Amino acid sequence: MKKLLFTILIAVSFLVTHAQSLCDSVVVFFNEIDTNTTPNLIHFDVQVFGYGPSIGYPGFILLNNLGDTVAYESFYTTGNVFSLIPNSIETRFLDVVQNFSLPFDGFIHLVSGWFAGNVTTSCIYPFNINNSTTYINETEKKKNILKIIDISGRELDPNKSIGKTLLFYIFDNGSAESKIILE
Repeated sequence: MKKLLFTILIAVSFLVTHAQSLCDSVVVFFNEIDTNTTPNLIHFDVQVFGYGPSIGYPGFILLNNLGDTVAYESFYTTGNVFSLIPNSIETRFLDVVQNFSLPFDGFIHLVSGWFAGNVTTSCIYPFNINNSTTYINETEKKKNILKIIDISGRELDPNKSIGKTLLFYIFDNGSAESKIILE
C-alpha cells in the first residue's frame, strides 16, 4: 500500500512541474493605460520563448489581490484569438471593467479556451503597475466645434439665428452631438 501512494505522489509532482515549465515560457510586461478609449485599455506585451504552452484560443484576465476581475481581453480588441505566437512579442489589450488605484498589485491569468467558451486558467503571473513607471495616455478632454450641420447635411454658421430644427455638432476630437433647437 505504501508503494502505491508513493507512485501517485510522483505523478502529481511531475504534472505540476511540467505545467510550471510551460508557464515559464511566457513573460508578461505592462506597457500603459489608455484612458482615451471607452472602456479604458491596459496595454501589455506577451513574450513567448520557444513554442510556449499549447493553449487553444487563449485570453487574459486581470484580477486584483481580492480575486475581483479588474480587466479582461475582449474579442474586439484582440489581434489573435487562436494561440500564442511562438518566439514572439505581441501587444495585447485588456478592457478595464472595474476602477482600481495605483500602485496596483494583482495577477494576470492566461486562460485556455477564453475565445472558445471553454474557460480554464492555464497560467497565473504577478502583474504590477506602480506610479513611477506608469504611462497613462490621457489627453485633455476639451473639445472644440469643427462644424454644425443640419438634418440635410448643410453646414451652418454658428453665429446666425436658426429656427426650430435638429442640428449636429461635429467636434475636433471625433465626437458628435445632436441638439434640437427651439428658438
